[in-house]
Amino acid sequence: MDFIWKPTIPAVLTENPPVKDYNFGDGFSERIPIGTQQNIQSWRLNFDALLPDEALQIRNFLKSQGGHRAFRWIPPSPYDEPGLYRCASWNIRQVSQYQSIELTFQQVSF
Repeated sequence: MDFIWKPTIPAVLTENPPVKDYNFGDGFSERIPIGTQQNIQSWRLNFDALLPDEALQIRNFLKSQGGHRAFRWIPPSPYDEPGLYRCASWNIRQVSQYQSIELTFQQVSF
């Protein structure tokens, strides 16, 4: 499934290289890369000034993924390379007749 809605800018990107720390004692440690993916992306996103129907569509999409299924999403430019992401939780805020949604997409490593 594709997540098709466009977030409000700014969107916040955090990248974490997938590594495993090994501590051997005597102050010696080593970090080893895990997998083939260079960096795991995490995107903190807002969707502001949504009409109730739009907010409901996003909510229903997220609920259908259950917080554990990955979906295809294209981040904002210049990072607009399609990837697989999950969304574990989200917040919906009522602002007069509009709604806002805050969420975080976590890239799925492969």
